[in-house]
Amino acid sequence: MAVAPVNKFLTVAVPVAPGPQKLYEVPTGVSSILLFAQVSNVGIGVSYPAVTFWHRRTSRSTGNFRDTRVIRDIQVPPNDAVVLIDGRLVLEKDAIKVDEIYVDAKQSGIVSVTGAEYDEPSGIVTVTTLTPHNFPVGQEITLSGLEFICPSGSGITTSFFPDPQQSYVVDTIVNGVGISKTFSANIGSSAGIAHTYVGNSVHNFVSAATSSIISGGAYDHKFVRATDGSVIQGGDYTHTFVSALAGAVKVTGGGNVTPTTATYDGATGNLVITKSSHGLTDANTVGIKTDGITFQCTMDGGVTDHAYPRRSDPKYNAFNLGITTFTDDTFTVNVGVSTIVNYNVSNASYAPTTGQLTLNIGAHSLKSGVTTTVQSAQYSPVTGIMTVTIADHEYSVGERVKFDAESLRFNCPYGNGIHTFVSAQPNAVNVQSGAESGNQKTPNGSTYVPSTGLLTLSFGSAHGMSTSDTITLDNESIKFTCDADSHATEHEYPRSDDPIAGVTTAVTVTSTTAFTINVGQSVGTKSTKAYPRVNDYAYNRWLPISKVVTTDTFEVQVLGPNGTPSTNTDIHTWVDAVGDMKKGGESIKIAANSLVFTCDMDTHNSEHSYPRTTDPYYNTSIPIVSTTSDTITVNVGISSLVYHKPTDADYNPANGDLVLTLGSHKLMVGKNVKIATGSLGFTCDKDNNTATKLYPRANIDPAYNTSVSVGATTLNTVTLQIGAQPGGLVAPLQMEFLASILENSTT
Repeated sequence: MAVAPVNKFLTVAVPVAPGPQKLYEVPTGVSSILLFAQVSNVGIGVSYPAVTFWHRRTSRSTGNFRDTRVIRDIQVPPNDAVVLIDGRLVLEKDAIKVDEIYVDAKQSGIVSVTGAEYDEPSGIVTVTTLTPHNFPVGQEITLSGLEFICPSGSGITTSFFPDPQQSYVVDTIVNGVGISKTFSANIGSSAGIAHTYVGNSVHNFVSAATSSIISGGAYDHKFVRATDGSVIQGGDYTHTFVSALAGAVKVTGGGNVTPTTATYDGATGNLVITKSSHGLTDANTVGIKTDGITFQCTMDGGVTDHAYPRRSDPKYNAFNLGITTFTDDTFTVNVGVSTIVNYNVSNASYAPTTGQLTLNIGAHSLKSGVTTTVQSAQYSPVTGIMTVTIADHEYSVGERVKFDAESLRFNCPYGNGIHTFVSAQPNAVNVQSGAESGNQKTPNGSTYVPSTGLLTLSFGSAHGMSTSDTITLDNESIKFTCDADSHATEHEYPRSDDPIAGVTTAVTVTSTTAFTINVGQSVGTKSTKAYPRVNDYAYNRWLPISKVVTTDTFEVQVLGPNGTPSTNTDIHTWVDAVGDMKKGGESIKIAANSLVFTCDMDTHNSEHSYPRTTDPYYNTSIPIVSTTSDTITVNVGISSLVYHKPTDADYNPANGDLVLTLGSHKLMVGKNVKIATGSLGFTCDKDNNTATKLYPRANIDPAYNTSVSVGATTLNTVTLQIGAQPGGLVAPLQMEFLASILENSTT
């Protein structure tokens, strides 16, 4: 009688194909020991592909599995190898569990497949790619994820072909290298069994978790590097004349001049003042009133006014400036140069909850701002101008101030009850009586009049209702925004404590596609509220002083640069201040994309450069709020956590675009968001839409546990690029896996 061997040594040597790839599964009746495993870089040229290697244990009763990463995203140098296992990893398969090992590759040259024609019996497959594949004839390649259908009864157990555990050679290409999107390769005969390429699968949105889309957040940032001279102070920026005070130029010995215009050259320090027939010569000396001449400056893109001389300027309170040149209508004085000083950043730290960015720049003489308390304030909700009183403030136009959160308290009505329709749930309206009794209807629009309590529901087609009919509304089925918080958040009605909740209500007015019911009045009430709130424009923002009214008062615009009227235009009456106001010190500018950080939004897997075009202080000046001997701190804006729940989603597997319907949002192109793992539910035509699958999937989908940039927006949608799944992947052969396994029979 023959005796079966107890032990068997096995060598697994396969190419690493793009995407997650199962390398080994323990056979039935065997326990295995993985003794050694490595991945070699066999690519041509200089490339640094990366691999993630993990162990998967699956419950045979439930199908649930647990992945344990052994190593993640380790780079493989050119013409070198990385050891993944150099020891013992025990793998098992029994009635309860089964063990497998997987690898996932990140490499250059991966191209999505959009079409494949397989010829049987020659074994030639002709592949079409989404973008040019860049393969020359003779290029060794790997293929993965190409889905085919085969005739019934063929005995084929998988729909994916060819075997990803092999590499192939490009035989022919159509058009030239760099242009071609078509190539052929011999992948072998399938023993007379025809294969038809399936291609893209259609995904149908089912549901989304409340917190599925995450923007902002207090994520830890780690400084990586900075470009030389990233911090910029001063500079010969272009100054454009705005206005001058009456008698802004005082003549020594008596008299004054009111400039009609002026020019300033930061490189030379020359200020040229224009006034017809001014009568001055180089025998005269002059001085300029504090804040006497106002300019705009290209340092902040000319969006704010700046009055000079400021108390920090070299010629402040100097009334003996010599006239260097003159004409009948102009004269020139030198008020000091504005030179560019660059500082190198050796380290940086960012606190997302406060917005504070601290920069290590070495020894410096830059000055920070001061903190004070507002004594009183007057606010116009129509113009957005707030007049602030601080005795003997000595502030200038263009200097910047910031108010502590909710530090200024006013009395005012709590909104006017103005509601703006966002969306309605399907079948929100339940008809209780009349010709449509028992039917359900879905509104596509709604208006609410708070003074009367009348709610009008609109529909896409004739609703068939009359004034003798009655309805109920599903709780929290109609979504509005409200002026109580300046329409910053969405609210679902009726709430359980609203008068209309669960109550059968008569239809009062009808048209063909709309009808009205009474849901109760919403009237604002007087209360004391603190500003700026988290959703206010002025929250944690440096605001330029737009006008110095008196030595004790100044004005700031708190509704944004254009002063868009507030939705709550009621009179605001000053109560008190419960926090401080900060005045910025000297200003600096951070060069675009000059500071590089990693962020734990994607577990520090990628580098991000700041400031980006979407950041509040991109290409503009930032006041210094505090200093040490070798650091400065500026406030670049907080990163608060915001959750979004999509009401619809459309995924294009051919190009990887995911369009999410979020309702009203504030996301901008270039901002990053994160999709919570398993938060988006879709069905797919691969199984005839029989099962809902949750995305993104752990260790499978490119958008898993990482940040995704917003590529496009509308008023209620955002588009994210989450990776194409068009119908397979092809890549040049760059890596090979080698493992030594000892199998022990358990039978």
